Amino acid sequence: CIFINKIVSDKDGNIWVLYFENGIDKITPDGKITRIDISKSIGNIIPNYMIIDSDNMIWAGFRGGVLRLDPKTGTCLSIKFSKTNDSEVMSMTSDGKNVWLTITDGDVWVVNNSTYEPTRLNIPQRQYSTLYFNDKTGSVYIGSVDGFLTASTSIINYKLPNKIPVITE
Repeated sequence: CIFINKIVSDKDGNIWVLYFENGIDKITPDGKITRIDISKSIGNIIPNYMIIDSDNMIWAGFRGGVLRLDPKTGTCLSIKFSKTNDSEVMSMTSDGKNVWLTITDGDVWVVNNSTYEPTRLNIPQRQYSTLYFNDKTGSVYIGSVDGFLTASTSIINYKLPNKIPVITE
């Protein structure tokens, strides 16, 4: 039994198939199927979500991080999140400069396309299940049970103040 987690297409007309516990296949426009070996980058870790960004790079989320695959060269880069080793990626989207990810521990992470630096966003922790980038408004929608957040991509640059106010009775 084969279970498919995600199917996406790139700018060259290739179809990319992410299988549950069985890796990634590339299907060319003429129907040739090639298995992509990602084990050298992430070992036996299993990706569970995949997108293609505006630069035609493939991003696959896995427990504790994300994999960037360059389809032209076949090179893979594994990017780990600092505090989450066992949290699974729930959803991903790209704003053209960054890849956004929600993970099962309630965090939202952003990975810069150029520096590959992962950043945990300073937003309330919830079980965020989906992401959407609106390229017309530049806003990211972060969905959860009973609601969603919407934010400008500039939220990436927001830093918590050193002094946090404490409310007392």
